[in-house]
Amino acid sequence: MHRDVFKNKAIVENDDLELKKLLKEKDNLKVPEEISKGIDSVLNDIRNSKTVYKNYNSLLRKIAMVAIICLSVTTVASFTNPTIVRAIPIVGKIFDFFAGETVKNIKDDSLIIGKSVKDKGITLTAEEVAMYGNKVIATFKVQGKVLKNEKLDIELRGKINGDGFSYSSSKIKRIDESTVAVLFEGSLIDSYVSESVDINFYMGGVLIDNKEINGDWRISTTVNKAQIEVPSREIKSSEEINVKGFKFTIDNLVTSSIGNSITMKSKFEEYDFSNKNDTEISNDWTEIFNNMDYIFIDSNGKILLTENLYGTGNISKMESNIENIIYGDISYSDYIDIIPVIKGMDYKEDDGNFVNQCILSSTNPKFEKVFKNRQYYNVDKENSFLKLDELKGKSIQVNSRDNIEIKDIECTDMYTKITMKVNGYYDLRKLGFVSIIDEDFNEYTHVGISGGAVVENSSKNEVSVTLPPLDEAKKYTITLLRTKDVNLNEIEKIRVNLK
Repeated sequence: MHRDVFKNKAIVENDDLELKKLLKEKDNLKVPEEISKGIDSVLNDIRNSKTVYKNYNSLLRKIAMVAIICLSVTTVASFTNPTIVRAIPIVGKIFDFFAGETVKNIKDDSLIIGKSVKDKGITLTAEEVAMYGNKVIATFKVQGKVLKNEKLDIELRGKINGDGFSYSSSKIKRIDESTVAVLFEGSLIDSYVSESVDINFYMGGVLIDNKEINGDWRISTTVNKAQIEVPSREIKSSEEINVKGFKFTIDNLVTSSIGNSITMKSKFEEYDFSNKNDTEISNDWTEIFNNMDYIFIDSNGKILLTENLYGTGNISKMESNIENIIYGDISYSDYIDIIPVIKGMDYKEDDGNFVNQCILSSTNPKFEKVFKNRQYYNVDKENSFLKLDELKGKSIQVNSRDNIEIKDIECTDMYTKITMKVNGYYDLRKLGFVSIIDEDFNEYTHVGISGGAVVENSSKNEVSVTLPPLDEAKKYTITLLRTKDVNLNEIEKIRVNLK
């Protein structure tokens, strides 16, 4: 049966093309002479054989030798040619464990790191890294017997050329009982990245079942910027507007195949510093700038899918540097309009508590506010609770204009995945806080290893969130934080021309 597989000459010829590509890529690597001769011998033997192998075990030995040689090469190089390494199972494949547009578009342009450090029985391996603009995306593998607990969180930090990230986040996916994959994203809002890039990553700690394990997990290396940079276009702008005492100035917009980032400066020019100490000024700065929302609209009038990353700033001058991520391809648009919502979109009751808006499943809903889990739920007890399959196609009306439609719910023994469509505006980070409650108001969220919101299709404003596995026989409703009603036509816009 095995011999029959190799009777098709076209298969052998296709394999030969791959071998030629592999040989070409091998020549770009600096490896010990003994290993190089071994690769030449084995690959030339297979390449030059245009006939079917009569001894299948002999062929297996040849393939095994190539695999062993390739693995040997990866151990002697700090960075390994991605074409060769990606042909080796597991190595350089951590991006494949994560869903979403960004990951799909970036993984082929990333550089393999392959460096590891072990402490406290836990091994941290830096796998892949890529960069566009001043945004860095990297993957890691964390291994250890202690990682089998599902209540797991991992803190990753990093620096580029000595500068810490202005903003960073991590998503975690389990590979097996003792191994998890981590997708790290970090932004350098205030820093210029030179052609020589010193990368330093470190794991601050591992939180397992609310118990923290601290150790020394640091990985450093230096690369050329061109090795990790995804081709991008930078658009400089000096557009500025004044809105309710705030001065907003656009710094730059970076567009690429994997996403877009825009940085701007904001200054509260009418802030009254009198009779306030440093602590009060700092608290005011946090309250003012961290609660702002920014709505982006293309030249066709579509509200774009975005994520507000906040940023850094000068507290003593009441200034802030802000970064927002715009998901998807915006090259079609003539311009982008930016609408700053000064006090943000978050809605709170008079007592300061948030309100969770529940599924709308009736043309005549009878919503009532129920206070549970230290927050309000605006719920129709008769119609909001449905079986998971029945929740598909329903929506959550987060304000009078915007709603979130439930496109799909995938249930497995390991997780529950909700795919949603944003009709209007809702910040991506806040979408990650979607939750499911049962009729007893037990809440199920993405805490720990499940991760936050993932962009599935930016052109359709579709995202997904993975929650714990649920009992499909029970009834649930889906909730998101209610947002304010804001008349976008009454707020002055900043326009950034793209053409």
